[in-house]
Amino acid sequence: MKYMKVYIYCDQELLDTAGAVLVANDAPGYVTNAPSNLDHLEEEDIPPWDYIDDELRDEIMASSNVEFYLPEDEHGIKELNIIKEHFDSLENAGEFRISVENVDDSTWLNKWKEFFKPLKIGENFYIKPSWEEIKEAHNCKIIEIDPENAFGSGTHATTQLCLMAIEKQQPAGKSVLDLGCGSGILGIGAGLLGADNVTFVDIDSVAVKTTEKNALNNNLNMDTLSFYVGNILEDTLLCDNIGYNQYDTMLVNIIADIIIAMAPMLDKFLKDDGTAIFSGIITQRLDDVLEALTDSGFEVVKVDTMDGWCAVTAKQ
Repeated sequence: MKYMKVYIYCDQELLDTAGAVLVANDAPGYVTNAPSNLDHLEEEDIPPWDYIDDELRDEIMASSNVEFYLPEDEHGIKELNIIKEHFDSLENAGEFRISVENVDDSTWLNKWKEFFKPLKIGENFYIKPSWEEIKEAHNCKIIEIDPENAFGSGTHATTQLCLMAIEKQQPAGKSVLDLGCGSGILGIGAGLLGADNVTFVDIDSVAVKTTEKNALNNNLNMDTLSFYVGNILEDTLLCDNIGYNQYDTMLVNIIADIIIAMAPMLDKFLKDDGTAIFSGIITQRLDDVLEALTDSGFEVVKVDTMDGWCAVTAKQ
């Protein structure tokens, strides 16, 4: 099978932002390639360079990038175009340059299997691919996700933060909305903990189909689940279908800029005293998100952090 090897080139300080965009778009994992900090090398005399030419410095630093793969098919091309649009929308944040190589690497998916192992998250969850077994005794709910079938393996800090926040909310018997569902891993987690019903929404139709497949594979009661495709910022009919004042818990694992854009309209989906969990936020953008949420009437209850990422729990 053919793949597209995609590089997002940017300044080093924008690498976290680039990663956040990929996570928000459920890219199937990525690698950060960051050259050594040249100023540090000069200061520490490692190697003993007295001077680094400015042109050479710019060339080396310009090689900072995040690297990921997409299948070279209709779905992969669509995903790439969506990712490009998101980077175009961040023009004020800095310059991002996208480069694509076509590769014929039939071993790529098997490479995932070398690194994707069962992972325990919080007190209640194990995430695993179908080909792995959990050998130790446990009483956890198992979320089974295969990266070749669904973007979003659950191993990223943003997903872990959300799942841990979900378990603290004790979703049993509650109504849950998963906005920007991706692979559906968050809503599925809530469902496994006994949520009364879960509504999944994503702008990408393939993501929603993937979510539906994952929900079925994880033995959720499909009669208690709803699936919608669309952009709540542009589609009032979609918002009507999702329902107002209907949800006890809302899950929003997207990038900071989208959370900020959606913040003024999100409280209308929640019941009185409902709770929202926001993630996909790099620490550098936390204050911007908190300001947008408070300006939109949310009361911030808790902020959790992991590996430079943040999750915010807020009340309506």
